[in-house]
Amino acid sequence: SAKDVLTNADGKAADKKVIVTISKLKSGNNKTITDNYYFADSARKLELKAIIKPCELNSVEWSFDENTNMPKAAFTEGVLKGESPEVLMNVYSKSDKTYTKAIAVSDMTAGDVYVARIEGVSDTNYAVAASFKNPIYTFAYGTKAESPTEPTKAEKNKALLKLREGLLLSAENGELTFKWGEVNGADGYLVYTGILGSKYGKAVTVNDGCTYTFNISDESKVYKAYVKAYKLIDGKKYILAKSYGLRYAGAKKDGYNATSVKAKKNLKIKVKSTKIIGAYVYVSRNKKSVKKTGKKAYLKYWSTNTKIATVSSSGKVKGVKKGKCYIYAMARNGIKKKIKITVY
Repeated sequence: SAKDVLTNADGKAADKKVIVTISKLKSGNNKTITDNYYFADSARKLELKAIIKPCELNSVEWSFDENTNMPKAAFTEGVLKGESPEVLMNVYSKSDKTYTKAIAVSDMTAGDVYVARIEGVSDTNYAVAASFKNPIYTFAYGTKAESPTEPTKAEKNKALLKLREGLLLSAENGELTFKWGEVNGADGYLVYTGILGSKYGKAVTVNDGCTYTFNISDESKVYKAYVKAYKLIDGKKYILAKSYGLRYAGAKKDGYNATSVKAKKNLKIKVKSTKIIGAYVYVSRNKKSVKKTGKKAYLKYWSTNTKIATVSSSGKVKGVKKGKCYIYAMARNGIKKKIKITVY
């Protein structure tokens, strides 16, 4: 503290030169200088060194200018009273997930969807916080609507199929790798992991790729993971799809993890009739391959087109109308079998 370095043991003023470093001051205007901070009278030989950090901005309020058909933003949290620092932003294509190529207004196409992204602030007395809440705004250029509508049921169904296609939980060198399918139109993914028998941990946001790696802390435990794909509209996250929860056992829990899923590659079925897929799983136990059937196989099933064929939780397929689709049979660690269904 300043008192400790400015006084001797007897409490009297120290007759020496000292340096006091202040590391948690925040400035919000150009008048905030070291002379503002006064610790002792002129009789004390004091050199004061202040490290002054800029005010951190945590959020913006988005609006839409119907005259320009472009979004506007104003900082809300962290701004000092009476000040309005200018927001610096760029516009990117919706498909540019890494925000590498900014687009000029003159190059934008009416009706296309774009993303406005906060890049910084013009006033050096301010800085954008690392935990900034709503840095992007999705909008359709050249329209009167402020933003695209919420995800439709059809969009969610497509997202769910894509998410499930790539699901897999595997282990190598003491780490678990969780994978999922890339969802078109998703701005990011929320990944949840944990140990079987306990609650899931807090969501981890993944914006680059469809993979998340975490450690195996105990080889005798069973680990679990699931993922949600989300879409950002006006800075708010809308869930497109939520995956099945996968499980993977550590090396000391033998005979748990599936090594393969077996079933016929093709299945033909009449309209309104039913058939059992008959899928089964192989697990490794004592270095031998063991077959698991029925409920002990722990399989999840789904159809890529329920208008053609549906499938029950036990693997019973029902023909709905003539056509072709696929049924997936997935083990609890994500290993799966794809079966072609022909309804006639």
